[in-house]
Amino acid sequence: MMSRSPLALLLVLALNSPGVAEAKPAWEEIKNEGGIKVWRKSTKGNRLVDFRGTALVKAPLAKVIAVISESDRLCEWRDRCSKAYRVERRGDDKQVVYYRLDSPPLIADRDVLVEATCESDGKGGVLCPFKSIKHPKDPKPSGVVRMPMLRGYWHLIPKGKNRIETTYAVTADPGGWIPMWVYNLASKKLPFRALEGLRKQVRKDYSAQEALVAARLAGAQQ
Repeated sequence: MMSRSPLALLLVLALNSPGVAEAKPAWEEIKNEGGIKVWRKSTKGNRLVDFRGTALVKAPLAKVIAVISESDRLCEWRDRCSKAYRVERRGDDKQVVYYRLDSPPLIADRDVLVEATCESDGKGGVLCPFKSIKHPKDPKPSGVVRMPMLRGYWHLIPKGKNRIETTYAVTADPGGWIPMWVYNLASKKLPFRALEGLRKQVRKDYSAQEALVAARLAGAQQ
């Protein structure tokens, strides 16, 4: 059953509280193409930049959740993904995933261990936050730079039959010697490519995973 964790509640409040929104730096729109909008937000004194993208994905809610959650198939649609697999399952809706990014020539690949979950947002949608963590089963491959921090979320809001307003937000520290301004410049492409890839991936077969997610969603509504 999908429940609301303290992290999910904090994210929902951050997304919907006028007082909090007014106190934070404004989001700046940097891309609007093919129905996908991307924004960035810089905070004074913080070298990292937050990025967020939104698009309409034409698929059932259960299908979108299945695609996002199926870790072993992430490299089918995530940009520069070279390896991804589940390290540990923590209940029906939470898992730890190993994720490796293929870097351009002369730059070492990046990797990260992420805890990801999906929970009700209490308003008919689903919130799927993720964050980097440490784990005893860390593979620690050689020649790869571990990302010190990665966090973000997927927010899925039904807008009619098979129409999901999908938001992807991410903030990351790549680690290593890459200048942050260079990484931030490249990172602005992440939300667009993630949403573009998701739109294409939901056309593929996920029937087994989708059925399981649909059953959990139905159980959560009872």
